[in-house]
Amino acid sequence: MKTVTPVESIENHKYSVTKLDALIFMGTLLFFPVFLPLGVLRILLTHRHNYRRGYNFRMLSVQLVISFIVVMFFGMIGYNDLPPEERVQAVQDYMIIFGIIFMVSVAVLVFYEIKEKSRFVRLMQLYKELILDHQIIRIHEIAERSRQKPKRVIDDLQYMIDHKLLPFGTVGNGIVELKPLPSKIKREVQTPFSASKNVININFGQNHRLENDMDKSTVSESKLPKTMECPGCGAKTTINPSEAKECDYCGSMVIYA
Repeated sequence: MKTVTPVESIENHKYSVTKLDALIFMGTLLFFPVFLPLGVLRILLTHRHNYRRGYNFRMLSVQLVISFIVVMFFGMIGYNDLPPEERVQAVQDYMIIFGIIFMVSVAVLVFYEIKEKSRFVRLMQLYKELILDHQIIRIHEIAERSRQKPKRVIDDLQYMIDHKLLPFGTVGNGIVELKPLPSKIKREVQTPFSASKNVININFGQNHRLENDMDKSTVSESKLPKTMECPGCGAKTTINPSEAKECDYCGSMVIYA
């Protein structure tokens, strides 16, 4: 049975194309002299967002590819009046000149797209480590450690929460506050392990009941509480010996080991 988790992998996250971006792509194909500048304007207005920067370079490269196809189509039509041999030579020269210009431009844009995407992934991983592992929730402190402006940090964290790259929560009043999942979602993300007091139920297609008859005083002398990492979101929590409990952030079951 597949386990559903509310916290998605940062490494596998992909920016979703908005309706406006899709409209600009279609418009570029139909009438690129108007929609190519509109795409550039869209990029200039959104480039302040860290999560948009890599995608903006991709958006411009796609527009250039579409524009190249349209230019080639109309360019070949313009040589219809020439004799066949001259037309072939003219089209080849035309494609080589414009092809080099467009391909070099696209290659540069793809390079910066990969660079900005990698940078934002590393930045999101740093945010997650600071908040979940080090319990740092003040925006100004996160901004100092990540070397970002507080406004950028708020923007990035809200994006991560909205896209389930962090547990549910809010960003405001100078802090980021992560909240436990609603009970309905917690039930959906339960791992095969569940515990109640001293009885642990393990479900791997069949149920086994393991009873812990060890005296509590003996357990406390031989084992000490341990800080365990949540298998769902990576948050750390303190677990007593022979104990299992739900993660406060994502609802996954954390087992003492």
